This record gives sequence, C-alpha cells and structure tokens, in this order.
Amino acid sequence: RPYPPVAEHRGAILRVEWPPALQRQVARVAHEHYATSFMVIQAGLAALLSQLSANPDVAVGIPVAGRSHPALDELVGMFVNTVVLRVQVAGDRTFAELLSQV
Repeated sequence: RPYPPVAEHRGAILRVEWPPALQRQVARVAHEHYATSFMVIQAGLAALLSQLSANPDVAVGIPVAGRSHPALDELVGMFVNTVVLRVQVAGDRTFAELLSQV
C-alpha cells in the first residue's frame, strides 16, 4: 500500500499480562533443561512463528545493550546492537531439542 502524504506517527500499545504462576513454570522448565527463562521463551516464540509462517527457519532480532563497561555509565547515547537469533524448527523435534538449539 502506498505511504500517506503526511506521516501520522501513530502507534499502539499492547499490554500482556505475565502472571507469576506462568513465570514459575517457565523458570522450572529452564532449570530442568539447564537453560534460562529467556531461552525457554525464545524457543516457544520460534515454535509459534514457525507454525504461523509455515517456515521452519525462524530469525528474531533481539536488542542487546552495549553498556557493559563502567566508563560508558555517564555517556548519553544509543548503545544498542541487534543480535539475530536464528532457529531451525524441525517438525519432529521435541521442545527440549528445540530449546537446546536456542
């Protein structure tokens, strides 16, 4: 579709409730598989995106803060890099196997 003649700069907000019980379950799965909660969520997202797109090759861009050095604490600026996490979601893999790839 064509761009409007004047940009509207309108956005939306999507609020997602993440109940404590769900986080405990994610943390339990992570602990059982020597993974982090982030890895469990990333594996689940990859499985979902693979199903929705009918594509076993899923790539998700993750912003990574670049302020790990104390000398950067007083600087003002955008210190973010994007890391692409690519996951191959094969139909016959278990979630544990998918998680080990993440």
